[in-house]
Amino acid sequence: MFGSPELSGRTVVISGLGSVGELVARHVAAAGARVVVSDVDPAKRDSAYEWVDPEKALRTPADILVPAAVGGVLSPELVPELAAPLIVGPANNQLTADPVADELAARGIVWVPDFIASAGGAVYTLLREVEGLDEAAANARVESIGATVSAVLDTARDKRTTPLREARQRVETRLTGR
Repeated sequence: MFGSPELSGRTVVISGLGSVGELVARHVAAAGARVVVSDVDPAKRDSAYEWVDPEKALRTPADILVPAAVGGVLSPELVPELAAPLIVGPANNQLTADPVADELAARGIVWVPDFIASAGGAVYTLLREVEGLDEAAANARVESIGATVSAVLDTARDKRTTPLREARQRVETRLTGR
């Protein structure tokens, strides 16, 4: 997206500082990003990060916006007000409706579908508990999700579709074999 995977010097806004949002904040801060957070719980204001009011978080200028709280936050009304070129987060069902993916793409905003962005936790758990892989092997497989994200984004760009459409096509192909 930015020509480098480095987060140093990037601004990351995280909306929702629960257990997953806090973990994301720690990791991106450790990688050198400026971290701006919001949460409806005022006790979270004591965090080590910059704070923004939850009503303004999704509209805050950033390099990366991370919806990590609730779903249904990316709406047709919000899309024109977004100020981040990349949206990737673990909150489930971030779009109020599938056509919002088209609106994001039309604005040049790259959105990584939530079911890809948060796949690591489920994949890791299944690999460890069901397949019996050790931690290193499970982590290596989780790391491969990055290549899937890149492929989805590249295909969406090349075909002039959306990451949602391409991710769903990959799921369909894996499930049906066609």
